[in-house]
Amino acid sequence: EVVNPIGCSDCHDTRSEKFNQGEPEVALTRPYVERAFDVIGKNFDEQSRLDKQASVCAQCHVEYYFTGPTKAVKFPWDMGTTVGDMEKYYDALDFKDWTHAVSKAPMLKAQHPGFETWREGIHGKNKVVCV
Repeated sequence: EVVNPIGCSDCHDTRSEKFNQGEPEVALTRPYVERAFDVIGKNFDEQSRLDKQASVCAQCHVEYYFTGPTKAVKFPWDMGTTVGDMEKYYDALDFKDWTHAVSKAPMLKAQHPGFETWREGIHGKNKVVCV
């Protein structure tokens, strides 16, 4: 039974000396997130404290899909992070999650693009984060 599947190590480097001294810094703990930020030119180590806080949230609160047979996690950010950019990305791949039963239109199921919609919204543009 999993009681608490989310812990300190999801957002912090729990092996760092600073963490052990009671000064936990935020950290990306998933390699696919680092790759996604590199694609959009936002290297985590070079981000401001505020951007790092938001980026850590993007480890889970983000649009993603699983690629091919390896089922690797991929963020559809190659053309940008707006909803329109992600739609262009998916269109270029001719990607669909399912086909509408009545209209037969190809459909996407956005996972939970909280980071992307925050970033382009009034809060992100004014540097307001939840943490």
